Amino acid sequence: MNFFLPTSNCKTLDNIRVRKQNRDPNCLDRKRPIVAMDTETDEGDIFLLAVSDGNYIDDISFEKIAKFLKV
Repeated sequence: MNFFLPTSNCKTLDNIRVRKQNRDPNCLDRKRPIVAMDTETDEGDIFLLAVSDGNYIDDISFEKIAKFLKV
């Protein structure tokens, strides 16, 4: 079974330098929580708004979104 597998003409990765990130160990006790939000849409209409902590709303209206974001 022979088939053509195209090869890319990408640049070489020899110039990538890996650096250690500068982390301040004195700030570890002051970490802020990270919260992410995501929406699911169907043809541009939002039908679900979810937050990374597990909260979500699936009955979308302006009043409900405003209340959801205020909490």
